[in-house]
Amino acid sequence: MKLIKLIPLLMGAMLLLLSAQPLFLIGQEMIIGSRVNRDFTFDHIYVNFMKLGKVEILGRGAPIPVDRITVENYMADSNDNKAIHTIAEYTDMNQREDATRLTYTRVYKWEGQTIEIADQFQSGVFNESSREQSNLKITINHKDWTVEGPVLVRPNFLDDNRYHGYFGVLTVEENEREKFVVIQRISGTAFTSDHNLSWRILSVDSGGQVEEDRFTFDELGEVPKRVNMINLTSTSPSAVGYQSDILLGWPSLIFPLAYPYGTAVVGLILAIIGLVIGFRTFRE
Repeated sequence: MKLIKLIPLLMGAMLLLLSAQPLFLIGQEMIIGSRVNRDFTFDHIYVNFMKLGKVEILGRGAPIPVDRITVENYMADSNDNKAIHTIAEYTDMNQREDATRLTYTRVYKWEGQTIEIADQFQSGVFNESSREQSNLKITINHKDWTVEGPVLVRPNFLDDNRYHGYFGVLTVEENEREKFVVIQRISGTAFTSDHNLSWRILSVDSGGQVEEDRFTFDELGEVPKRVNMINLTSTSPSAVGYQSDILLGWPSLIFPLAYPYGTAVVGLILAIIGLVIGFRTFRE
């Protein structure tokens, strides 16, 4: 009879133990995320495809125009280097009969700093599915910060889709000091596991000082703000977490509602019932 009375307590303890690890991981991700969002303000800087030179902030509902950052677009071949102001100009230069290997350059200007991004691609007719490998040439205030490691260029696009998955731009504010941030995936274009991925972040302050941060997938969690920057700019094949990916899947009735939240609540109730029964049995 006494063993039967222990069943609620034992079942409750088992359910609580079963729920402990995922609850810990969920709590850990939420706490780290709240700290990062408390200490930093991230704005994903987006180049508008329909109107060249228009810069916007994404992630706050409707796109917000940005005046403090300007963008210029240039196209060059062996004979000509031309400022591009419209999509039509880009298309016309690309389809010229004498054009072969073209260089596209995007120039960001912020707080007196100049950041240039350039890629090369084969001229001709392409569509939304077109892809081409190219190294990104990155210069900041005319200093070369280029690294080896090709990216997939989508020559049909002149917005963030051009380097989707490999390159992005943000502003990051900490202690009321803003920095212009460039993030690039540098592990190449070959399909590989997440643990073989690597990135580098270039942070530019208003005085022109540049900080470089290189890291691998396994080093992501050492500096939590890296995770926010990668996810905001989509510079990873899939979203990444601070210490685990437990919050990255779509929520459902099974997870996390039934497990681990439901199992933890039921386990706690059974444990309390078991303790009450045990206490009464002890008093008898």
